Amino acid sequence: VVCGRAVLHHVPMAEYTVGRLRSRVRPGTRVGFFEPYFRGPLARLAYLEATGRPELAPLRVWITALNTLYLANRISPAVGATLAIAMEEAGYRDVTAVRTEFETDASVIENMAMCYDEIRDVVASLGILTAAEVDEQQRLLRALPPGPLPAVWGVFRVTGVA
Repeated sequence: VVCGRAVLHHVPMAEYTVGRLRSRVRPGTRVGFFEPYFRGPLARLAYLEATGRPELAPLRVWITALNTLYLANRISPAVGATLAIAMEEAGYRDVTAVRTEFETDASVIENMAMCYDEIRDVVASLGILTAAEVDEQQRLLRALPPGPLPAVWGVFRVTGVA
């Protein structure tokens, strides 16, 4: 068994790695990955903002900043969404993919704010957000109204057999 949790989205051209992995394991080896899901929720947020939910902007800004940072580092924020196809292309059998979104509750909002602390200097150096903009986004996140908020991330679970 080969299992990776939140690994491939840190690897440039992860699809290449998945194909090479198949050549290195014995036939019948079960392979599975859990990869974050950041991009799809942008569609929902775009719609909600455009139809009267402007207070959701900090969720969109966070997802956009994170995606831009990944792309600036030539890594894929969306590998989970394409991983099943890549595994099939590499010849894995019995490929399955399941997407799960996480509820955007107070713990997720706090995690997003802490993420900004971790990436503050990098996003500023790349011109994605200034340090002042990061501070403002953290404030806006923490000021979001209580109640149901749309999911901003989740995970893809993708498995197959080499």
